[in-house]
Amino acid sequence: MTDAYTIRPAVRTDEPYLKLIWKNCFGDNDTQTDLFFGNFFLKDNNTAVVAERDGYPIGAAYSLRCGEIAFADGRSLMCPYVYGVGVLPEARHRGIGAELTVAATADHSGISAIVPSSRELFRYYGNLSYSNSYRCRTIYVRANQTCVPEVNRIRSEHYFEEREPFLSCLTHMKWMPYYYRHFEALCAESGGLFSINRGKGIAAVEITGKKLVVKELLCPTGEEIAYGAALAFKFAMSGCSIRIFSPHGASFGMSRPALNHPAWFGLALD
Repeated sequence: MTDAYTIRPAVRTDEPYLKLIWKNCFGDNDTQTDLFFGNFFLKDNNTAVVAERDGYPIGAAYSLRCGEIAFADGRSLMCPYVYGVGVLPEARHRGIGAELTVAATADHSGISAIVPSSRELFRYYGNLSYSNSYRCRTIYVRANQTCVPEVNRIRSEHYFEEREPFLSCLTHMKWMPYYYRHFEALCAESGGLFSINRGKGIAAVEITGKKLVVKELLCPTGEEIAYGAALAFKFAMSGCSIRIFSPHGASFGMSRPALNHPAWFGLALD
């Protein structure tokens, strides 16, 4: 075995090896892994790059090209979401992850985005010319069974249609419908997409263990607490954490190049 490796575009025959890398790096089960590869691997405009050593993949990164950045002035640009950067343990600490991150969007001259999975990675991706552009405030809300707004599950296509009016004056990531279908399938038994108070709010919800995370809540200003309490009550949870946009919130995602003002990433596949 040599230390030499090459970075190249992924091909369909890489899939069995990349699934093993995925499960090793991210701990997903077979169902979760198959769902991601079935929906995103080399489908539509989505691409991937591979680090190969001695004829076998040892790392990969995925460029999800199912979203665009929609500016408050009405402009929009395709914005690849760099996702799932992973390297096998025995090949780490050699700069392979950094090379894969850069290579994932080497064919794209515009804006790209990434959501670091830990605070330490913000500096790491900052060294690759990514800047803190997407902001998020996380609040914790306790369940409340009194005066609870109505909460109803909706399909991904309805979520897609209802989302944009909430964000028309805000620079944000706008995702294609199949991005929401993926989340809907991923959280079929542990969350999902919901309408609150007959369409006055919408939410993307994921349950991990005993934690209820509202990954996106869009609603009238001032209703966040009531709507979050309604979601927690619906799932018989004591409370939930909610992600909402705040221009002064914590860094959530990064872009390359930097945006001129804080933006909303929305539903991330974190």
